[in-house]
Amino acid sequence: MSKKSASALRRLEAHNESPKNPESSSRHRQSRRESRSRDRSSRGSSRHSNENEEERMPNWAKQLLDAHKESDQRLQTLETEIKAKGKQTSKKRERSPLPEFKFKRNKIQYDLNKSVLEKIETALDVSDDEERGAALNEGKELLIQRNKHIKLAEKYGWETVDCYIEEPLASDSDDDKKIRRAIKESKALKDEKRKIARVVVKPQSAHSRLGPSVSYQRNFSDINSRQSYGQSYGQNEDISPAFADLPSPTTSPVVRVSLNEENCSNADSYNVYNVEFLTNHSLQLNNCVFVAPKQPSSGVKGRLKENIAFWEQIKASNWVLRVIREGYALPLIDIPEKRMLDNHRSAIKCAEFVNSEINKLLHCGCIKEVSSDSVYIVSPLSVASHNGKDRLILDLRYLNSFLRVLRFQYEDLRTFRDIFSPGDWFFKFDYKSGYHHVDIYPEHCRYLAFSWGKGVNQRYFVFTVLPFGLATAPLVFTKIQRALLKHWRSQGIRIFTYLDDGIGGHSSIQQARLVSNRVRSDVDQSGFIWHPDKSCWEPTQCDEVLGFIVNLAEGYFRVPERRITKLNKLLDNIKSRNFNTTAFEIAKLTGTIISMGLALGPIARLWTRGLYRNLMSTASWSESVQLDNEAIKEVAFWSDSFEECHGQKIWLSDPQPEILTYSDASDIGWGGYCVQVKGQIAKGAWTLEESMQSSTWRELRGTYLVLLSYAEQLQGREIRHRTDNRNVETVLQIGSSSKLIHDIVIAIYKLCRQWAIRLYPEWVPRELNKEADYLSRQMDQDDYMLNPTYFAALDILWGPHTVDRFSSFKTRQIPRFCSRWLNPCTEGVDAFTTSWKGENNWIFPPPFLIPKVISHMHNNCEDGSSRKVPITRTLHDPELNALASDIPKIILRDRAPQTVKKYANAFHKWKSWAKSKGLQVLPATGYEFALYLASLIKNAKSMATIYAAVYGISWAHQKMAMVSPTEHPLIKQMIEGSKRIIGTAPINRKQPLGVEHVKKLVNKFGVGDLSNLQITCLVALGFSGFLRWDDLSRLRKEDFSFQEDCMRVFLHKRKNDQYREGSWILIARTSNLTCPVQLMEKFFRRGGHRPSDFVFRKISHTTTGMKLRKEQMTYSRARELFSKQLKGIGLDPSLYGLHSLRSGGTTEAAAWGISDRLIQRHGGWRSEVSMNMYIKETKNALLRVSKSLGL
Repeated sequence: MSKKSASALRRLEAHNESPKNPESSSRHRQSRRESRSRDRSSRGSSRHSNENEEERMPNWAKQLLDAHKESDQRLQTLETEIKAKGKQTSKKRERSPLPEFKFKRNKIQYDLNKSVLEKIETALDVSDDEERGAALNEGKELLIQRNKHIKLAEKYGWETVDCYIEEPLASDSDDDKKIRRAIKESKALKDEKRKIARVVVKPQSAHSRLGPSVSYQRNFSDINSRQSYGQSYGQNEDISPAFADLPSPTTSPVVRVSLNEENCSNADSYNVYNVEFLTNHSLQLNNCVFVAPKQPSSGVKGRLKENIAFWEQIKASNWVLRVIREGYALPLIDIPEKRMLDNHRSAIKCAEFVNSEINKLLHCGCIKEVSSDSVYIVSPLSVASHNGKDRLILDLRYLNSFLRVLRFQYEDLRTFRDIFSPGDWFFKFDYKSGYHHVDIYPEHCRYLAFSWGKGVNQRYFVFTVLPFGLATAPLVFTKIQRALLKHWRSQGIRIFTYLDDGIGGHSSIQQARLVSNRVRSDVDQSGFIWHPDKSCWEPTQCDEVLGFIVNLAEGYFRVPERRITKLNKLLDNIKSRNFNTTAFEIAKLTGTIISMGLALGPIARLWTRGLYRNLMSTASWSESVQLDNEAIKEVAFWSDSFEECHGQKIWLSDPQPEILTYSDASDIGWGGYCVQVKGQIAKGAWTLEESMQSSTWRELRGTYLVLLSYAEQLQGREIRHRTDNRNVETVLQIGSSSKLIHDIVIAIYKLCRQWAIRLYPEWVPRELNKEADYLSRQMDQDDYMLNPTYFAALDILWGPHTVDRFSSFKTRQIPRFCSRWLNPCTEGVDAFTTSWKGENNWIFPPPFLIPKVISHMHNNCEDGSSRKVPITRTLHDPELNALASDIPKIILRDRAPQTVKKYANAFHKWKSWAKSKGLQVLPATGYEFALYLASLIKNAKSMATIYAAVYGISWAHQKMAMVSPTEHPLIKQMIEGSKRIIGTAPINRKQPLGVEHVKKLVNKFGVGDLSNLQITCLVALGFSGFLRWDDLSRLRKEDFSFQEDCMRVFLHKRKNDQYREGSWILIARTSNLTCPVQLMEKFFRRGGHRPSDFVFRKISHTTTGMKLRKEQMTYSRARELFSKQLKGIGLDPSLYGLHSLRSGGTTEAAAWGISDRLIQRHGGWRSEVSMNMYIKETKNALLRVSKSLGL
């Protein structure tokens, strides 16, 4: 290629890019400059221009240039077409028809959402990045602006938002001015609306009309066709007789609906009709006149608004004035869905009562009838009965879930402590229908609707006043009352109110009367109507207030007699059913007791924890509950000791208590002291188990031990006990859900009750409790004890000892002891300061005190156990000495600890009797022991007493390597003779269960629910495995092993397995439906057992069915369910027990001729004698004996 061709190609490179692209144009110019530079360098000083060079361009270069230009034009055309097509596609979206809206706000929100969606769709459709970003930014601005409007409406209302939107400003900097101006205009609009007089339609003749109106005939058939939400109760019941007094509106003359402009000002938000019935009947519900033309003078509605001048005069808050003028607006946190709920069954059953109550509410203007289109939430009606009195209730639970409910604190009877003093006089007053004095904001009445009737008789009503059941009603009413309280208290009047009840007074009766007259006058001027029967304006010192008897003369709160009678009925009802009751009855009892807490004190909560634990274990209100021992004790306590606990002081104790005590607890021990008791401190150490408990448990235990140590000095006193653990103060007032902690609280209460101590716990910072903290952390290295096992052996030899002279509450061997520091139950601090005479003293001092002990015993002629254990040989080898010390421990382990304790107690009784008669204890002669048995036979009620004495004496002589007197022929004759004198208790053995009975149980209940299946498996397994209840209750899922031909069950522990070796039992798999193996496999599948779970457990009843709980099934529950199944197949449950399974299986095996060896091994018996006790010979087996004789 020539130099000219190369230069032409370089100049044409710039034409490959689009000329409209700025970057391409710059590259084009740069390319031309570079091309010219290269041309000048190649041609020397050539000065030809670009035009001349293009004229000298060859033909092939011109053709190439034309081809590039044509390609560039095609690319530009294609790009333009793609952009145009994209814009057309974005405009061809489907347009849904614009819906019609009843409410303006809904349409505004819909339009906004629609605009934002269009922006998002545009962004998704376009391909250009700039257009996509612009569409998204527009949608973002719309959402930001809407959120701004919502925030503004939340604070100032939607009228302010409307004014804000209608007044555009040029600059964002003027936005604050715009908002302020909108707020001002919205307030002006509200004032203008309030000035518009409401049109009251007066009764007119059938031929007259006032203003523009239309005739309106209401047809209720379409109302019944609407689908209601929620579950209906009694929906198909025939209740037409109950509505005989409420005829359908269709049977009345033409109904007129006023539709003039003034009455339709709120038509967008709430459709309210002023209904006028053209009838000659009086204004009664039975005559279908549902809106009275004028509120009766006896009604409470609107009275506060009529007396607004009084509220302005007392300078009530703007919020209170606004509620009185305009009505209470519901604080909705969200717009609820429209819902129409059916009335509860209780309202249907009490239709006549509901009929009457609706009539009363209509008459006083508290409700009004509206059309079905005017309601938004229709809540169900229900009737509650209390003390024989029915109450109409509007169930507003659905609406309450959408309200912002703020927490606040009531003023109640505890306020007495602050505003009244002993000897004051007080008066009381009660408002009549207190809530109904407060109007509801008209636009929100549609949320407080209910319906009554059925079919063509169905009608809709709305509350125009504050209804009972509204979650925010107590707060609203209390805030209105606070305006009156502020007015009265500013004048120095001592008074408080609790909702619609008020109590005021003064120190003298004359001043109390003046205050009463002033308050009564203000109540009348405020518009509230007080109840003449429940109000007592004459001052008194004792009267019932808020469910309690208040006695200012004596300073006590007490429970009225009617409430005590109600409590006693609940207690008697539970006791009459052997403490088998329902969850609902337990809740009634605990609720009644807790409601009396002001007159009972902390004990109300302390002595109901057991009942609450039983209540929480249930799954439904109707579930049957057998109270446990703790709950039974609580029921007995309230039944027997209510009067002792009844009556609490109104005023708290003097800030300066009689006695001040401190305590603290560490992980080492406890300590404390009493300020008024000088020179004595109380302290001790924890055991290993106690040190591992929680800090709260240790603090409470330390408190108990300190109080117990000073119990004699604190008797009958008022004590303020201080500790640095906050939980102690709280738990001592209300108890604890932890049983361990609650048991200590109960122990502290019993201690205070026993010693008449009035205890007031108080928390103090740790810096103010340093002394007690120091005492709790001191370790006493000399506080140790002899191994209790060795002591038991020595006590048998030298005892019984009466006093342990060197020990503590932790290390004492016997109940009476002396300690180094003040300890609970100690007989004295410092054993050397007390007399040891007349006692068999156990002396085990620290080594450094041995010389002092010997000197004390010698100088004061004291007695003690200072004898040495006799040995036959002196051992000098240390190893042999160590082995010799293990011998007593080993020989005492040949029996279970409880058995050793039982034998030791029997021996101590013999020892005491022998010493009192001057006889030798060890070794005992046969004649002397026979005398002891003769004394026992005179008073013994059973042979158990004789056997215990014989076994205890024999065990003691055996341990001392002595010949036991029980082997003497005289003693054996004494035992046989005592059997005839005392007699043996009749053995009431349960009958064995037959195999045919087991099959009936399995066939009937094995296919039932989980509860029946569990009992059926328990019966089949116990019968086939010869198992006791203890064996069945301890089984876990991991103890079972299923094989093709059998099921293996491992028993870790059996009654006669003394060495706990465990054993396997095999149960064969059969093809029968009653096969125990198949039943257990089925039960494990349905129960969802894990390997470590117990097999037989308690069951919970849930909404999804029955489920196994973690706790083991109790014997009483298993016996109850087993008896129920026996009754189901026609057997008498009193003849059988759970032991009938073991005896029944054994009897059936023996009847089939199974060898005694296999039966004995399968059942785990150690001897044939014990096995034969479980076998009941059948009639056929007994007849075989005589048949075999061949006669």
